[in-house]
Amino acid sequence: MTMEGALESDSNILLENEILSTIFATPPEQLEKYRSLAKAYLDYYRRDIGKFEHNDVLFLVRRLRDCPGTKRSEIQSDLINRRNTRLSDPDDASPVAGPAISQTLAGNLVNGMAKPEAYLSVAVRVMLALKLDVWEKGGLGIPWKETNSLEETVGKIFPFDKPEDGVPSMPIKNSKLRARYIRDYASVKLIWTNYLSEHLELKTDKVPKELKIFSEAANANVSHSDHDPASRSARVPTDAPIRRPVDRGYYDADFLWETLMTYRLLFPFQDQNWLEALIRRGGDDSPMDQRLTEPAIMKIPWDRRAYELPLRRCGELFKRYPRWAVRLQLIFEEADDPTPVTAMGMWFDRHKASRHAFGITVFAFSVTILFGLLSLGLGGAQIWIAYCTWHPSGNGICWTAPATGASGN
Repeated sequence: MTMEGALESDSNILLENEILSTIFATPPEQLEKYRSLAKAYLDYYRRDIGKFEHNDVLFLVRRLRDCPGTKRSEIQSDLINRRNTRLSDPDDASPVAGPAISQTLAGNLVNGMAKPEAYLSVAVRVMLALKLDVWEKGGLGIPWKETNSLEETVGKIFPFDKPEDGVPSMPIKNSKLRARYIRDYASVKLIWTNYLSEHLELKTDKVPKELKIFSEAANANVSHSDHDPASRSARVPTDAPIRRPVDRGYYDADFLWETLMTYRLLFPFQDQNWLEALIRRGGDDSPMDQRLTEPAIMKIPWDRRAYELPLRRCGELFKRYPRWAVRLQLIFEEADDPTPVTAMGMWFDRHKASRHAFGITVFAFSVTILFGLLSLGLGGAQIWIAYCTWHPSGNGICWTAPATGASGN
């Protein structure tokens, strides 16, 4: 390796270490191990920040992490009004505290080369895997209003779902929540998304039908969260970066465990070889994160052992997965009774009720004929037995056993 190549390699290592330290708060002694495990996320990070400076993005990540309850308007005003000063002055009444804004970010904000909304948007994407709309004219993402904090917005994106009347008693099967079953039986295409808000989103109004699955499983791993007692007491796999935004009020440990266990439903142990083959195949329609295979084999903490039990009723689904239950229920209903997408399939689906009524009628008629034939046969047999009893040596239609005599010699 040339000197230039060695320097570039060292620079990339330092960059990756800073990303993991800032976004996941990975301990320094574990950075070397996590760099390879988080390769899929690091590639996503580089693609997503695009033209933005790496240091500026991480600066905004730190600001958002340290002020979860601050309104967006206040964060933007602070970035503009205090762009080149330190924010850690004890006498400063600003809602945002921390080190000074970088010179590059300050210069871009002053010169109008970039707006605060754009920086906030990319920072949220790399930190929380959310695509938020921060523009006044509206966009394609989830709205983050100026009067709301990031913590409030995240809470609205993932509310607790409540089942409708009668739903808790409905039967459900784990086997029909498997991604492989949904793809093969219900003809649903698996789409891998970088946004957590799109996880388990099912679309049946297009051809082919689509099920979106969050591809960055590492982001949902809370096995190292210092604020999760279950994680501290359990000997779970130690190959996941710490998810520090949990500590700052965005994603709590229960939600991340719940999210992680949805992969256990989608990709159970018996489908691991199939999932690994998908990852090895590569391509736009294949997942990139090797760690998608981990939830099915990881050891579950004792107080979360309910995730290891099979689902029997929808009530259990809403109890174990309160933030994802509605989406999982829709997936199960689609797997149980797939929505037709072809013209013939839609015709049959529209006439399903009359077709079922006709089928029942044909079945009942067939059973009636069968029993009629059996009754006719039984009646004929009775006539034959009565006739042969009356004329045992008749005209040859009755069979009589040959007489046996005693042998004298």
